[in-house]
Amino acid sequence: MTFKFRFSLLLLLLLHGAAIANLPIPNAPPLQSKAYILMDAQTGAVLAQSRPDERYEPASLTKIMTIYLALQALREGLIREDELVTISRRARRAIGSRMFVEVNSKVPVIELLRGVIVQSGNDSSIALAEHIAGTEEAFVAMMNQTAQAMGLEQTYFTDTTGLGGKQHYMSARDIAELSRVLIRDYPNYYRMFKEREYTWNKITQPNRNRLLWLDDTVDGIKTGYTQNAQYCLAASAYRADLGDMRLISVVLGARSPSLRVRDTRALLKWGFRFFRTEVTHTAMEPRTKVLVWYSDERSVPVGIAQDHLMTFPLNARDRLKDTWHLHKDLEAPIRKGQKIGKLEISLDGEVLATLPAIALQDIPKGSLFTRLKDFLVLLTR
Repeated sequence: MTFKFRFSLLLLLLLHGAAIANLPIPNAPPLQSKAYILMDAQTGAVLAQSRPDERYEPASLTKIMTIYLALQALREGLIREDELVTISRRARRAIGSRMFVEVNSKVPVIELLRGVIVQSGNDSSIALAEHIAGTEEAFVAMMNQTAQAMGLEQTYFTDTTGLGGKQHYMSARDIAELSRVLIRDYPNYYRMFKEREYTWNKITQPNRNRLLWLDDTVDGIKTGYTQNAQYCLAASAYRADLGDMRLISVVLGARSPSLRVRDTRALLKWGFRFFRTEVTHTAMEPRTKVLVWYSDERSVPVGIAQDHLMTFPLNARDRLKDTWHLHKDLEAPIRKGQKIGKLEISLDGEVLATLPAIALQDIPKGSLFTRLKDFLVLLTR
């Protein structure tokens, strides 16, 4: 590689970096859905939102919680994948979308789970609920207890399927948070959400999430529709080429299936285009230091205990600012990992994160001479 070529390449990279730094970030695209939110799955950062905390009938997005509790029961050993579930008359008579299970037939748990995830089966949702909790009503109580424990403040369930009417509600933010927890806690089972079709009882049904065919970055999550709720969609998309970035979008109250797809695609495209999620601060990396008294070591290096991920606009990386608020008059001995203040990370004057600042090494007491000298210095200050 010649010097001239290397210089040209370096200049090109510098110019490209400058272009990104000066790139204006547009507002989120205008959408026609009644409410929506776009969230980073790793950090929980909200990139765009409209009426995110208003209560709406979620239709079959309800089943995200039904699925979550079924997966929790599997993880805790309350049920097994191959365990046979006897289908009740009540489950078989469920209206709306169905898996088409038959009364008194015996269906493995894992197949019912697929029936809920891929086919949005109301019958399979009720069958799982009855098998786990005895009755659908008892399972619904579990759903509400879990929602409360998760801090989903604008959520209340009256059934496992989403047909409950106005007394059954969720917010866009709550749906996104629940989806985020499901993806985080059950990555192996989450793979089922991208299955495009499923066959049971010799009936093959496609996944109602059309984005699985239109966008190869999308791998879930759930569609919903009732006459009151209109068309809803919780979607998640993953980009390995952007540092394993994953976004979650929720749109509620779209007037048509095509509109919920269009709004979701617009949100995801905008988020991936103009935002990044990166480790901005590495664990145990010295970032600053602070004076220590009564030790032969005159200072202690300071950092944070865990890697810190942040989501920020594409052109904002260089504008992140660290402000350290550290304890004054620190006295030895100091233990490695001891909290000695806090770190505030801000962007354009807005604090985005506050993290504990810790000592990165042990600082023992100093010699008698050092301690006496420091005592006299502090005494006369």
